[in-house]
Amino acid sequence: MSSLTILELSIKNLNDTDVTRATMTSSESPVENVDVSCLKHHNDVNMAFTVIRTTLAVFGVAANMVTAVVLTNRRLWSPTSMLLLSLVVYDAIFLLASIPPSVKGMFITNDLRGYSTLMGVSYPIRYMAQMGSIYTTVTVTVERFLIVLVPLQARVFCTFGNTRKILFAVLVFCIVFNIPRCFFNQLWDASDQ
Repeated sequence: MSSLTILELSIKNLNDTDVTRATMTSSESPVENVDVSCLKHHNDVNMAFTVIRTTLAVFGVAANMVTAVVLTNRRLWSPTSMLLLSLVVYDAIFLLASIPPSVKGMFITNDLRGYSTLMGVSYPIRYMAQMGSIYTTVTVTVERFLIVLVPLQARVFCTFGNTRKILFAVLVFCIVFNIPRCFFNQLWDASDQ
């Protein structure tokens, strides 16, 4: 017999422990007596993590909405709150784009083209939002540093106009930098190999 380099398991029903196919190539010993209860446990763990991730994402989006309402209060409006509001938006987009990959196993079972399209959209959006969140945090840090270091001159640098320009530059940079990620995800047929 040949050794196992690729093991393809197609499971019809985990309760019946029906393993339908295993592909064997090369030179070593074959796999015998595959324990399907281990695969069922793996599915249960994945389902638990799916529920936890989705719950955390929904809670995070709700918390970001509350934060956005507080930050848009006109009495608190400042360049810093504008930066923090943009951070809230980036975080909410990241969380919303993280939900589809988390729940892929629950709803997308046979529609691989739909899954590929979903991942092709959510994957670059997640990274754009993550990068925007990081650079907005850096911008908040620099702004706070300027306010502490040179408080009198900070009013010249930390204006609404400059903050808008910086936020726009961060947005454009994040989009341009992550354009190649739009082409990372592609659907391929395993039977062609």
